[in-house]
Amino acid sequence: MSIGEIITIITFVGGIIGFLIKNYTLLQKLDETVNKLNLLIDQTKEKQGLVEDEVIKLNEQINLYGTI
Repeated sequence: MSIGEIITIITFVGGIIGFLIKNYTLLQKLDETVNKLNLLIDQTKEKQGLVEDEVIKLNEQINLYGTI
């Protein structure tokens, strides 16, 4: 095996390793983004529930005053 072939193989393997590391890093960032989005979704659902509770209370007050 010549020096040129060894360098070619090392370069090829290095390229594959670099590609895998880059993809792993992108997957980590994607996972972080998905986790943040899930947290925002949960917070939004929680706030929506609070708003729905307030609407129910207001409707009850309106109905109560409407019957007086």
